[in-house]
Amino acid sequence: ALLLLCAGIATASTEQINAAIQRAIALEAKKDFTSAIYIYRGLYIQHPHRADLLMRLESALSRAGRHAEVAVLFRQRLSSVPNDNNARLRLGIALFELGQIDSANASWEPLLQKATTTHPFAIIADRYRKRNLDKRAEQTYRRARTALKDTMLFARELAELAERRAHYPDAVREYLIWVQQNP
Repeated sequence: ALLLLCAGIATASTEQINAAIQRAIALEAKKDFTSAIYIYRGLYIQHPHRADLLMRLESALSRAGRHAEVAVLFRQRLSSVPNDNNARLRLGIALFELGQIDSANASWEPLLQKATTTHPFAIIADRYRKRNLDKRAEQTYRRARTALKDTMLFARELAELAERRAHYPDAVREYLIWVQQNP
């Protein structure tokens, strides 16, 4: 009976959490980020083990342009879970949005050193591209090729970067690699 009672409490708690999340989502849809953040922060404080709450809080803070708070949030997360690669990536993004490029790089470096997929390279290089930091984007894509031992990775992206810089022979070379992959 005690087990059933505990299960009922856990279910009610889960239902309450889900209802609060739905309220926060509705507030975000109305662009009332302050209220959504208040709900997400309260939930995350009560349930710090729930990564989904952390990510929802981060998303609302970012959409509200509160990147400094996002950086604090992920620094706290990394102090308790130092191997959280997603937190490391998102900390770097927050720092990048704050214009702290070198700090963002320092956050991303350990992640890139042990990356086994293209995902972190793609996310980071895309940030550089959006800020017209083409050389850094190119370096990140090329680093992925080396780290993942695949000389054909990111061919289209490298071609576009070369074309944007009017380095047409490099662009053609990369487009040819891309076409070989995608006939």
